[in-house]
Amino acid sequence: MALDFFGYDGAETPPAVDLNKSILKGLGEEDWDKVLSFGALRRYPADSIVLKPGSREALLHFIVTGAIRLTAQGGREQRLLGEGNVFGLMSFLDGEPSTLEAVAEGPVELLLLGPEAFDQMAAWHPRIAISLLRDVGADLAGRLRRLADPI
Repeated sequence: MALDFFGYDGAETPPAVDLNKSILKGLGEEDWDKVLSFGALRRYPADSIVLKPGSREALLHFIVTGAIRLTAQGGREQRLLGEGNVFGLMSFLDGEPSTLEAVAEGPVELLLLGPEAFDQMAAWHPRIAISLLRDVGADLAGRLRRLADPI
């Protein structure tokens, strides 16, 4: 019998993460199970506001199923992210308030990982934590490169 993140007996098993699309694409299934054990799975209905500008939640949001529309503060830019992507990187790393609004395009399931859970995961599974930080850094570096050279 599976337990969901609230710990209720009989809850459905969390869906598998598509390992080919994820920011942690180099992890195997066993390592993903370890990441899942430190995060909290949350489900949101269509059109739910998942993250508001100014939010102080320093969480990594892994999109397990569905899609999220991100809008930069002031509406100056939008981006659609699907399964296997992650958002909330900047706030997770620096603890500053979010500048994004994230809205569920349809039903969506997210795995949320906060700094305390990350620290515990790093203590127990340092290789996984290093992979996560390396991938987060590479994702942010790619975004900065696109800003510096938009061609």
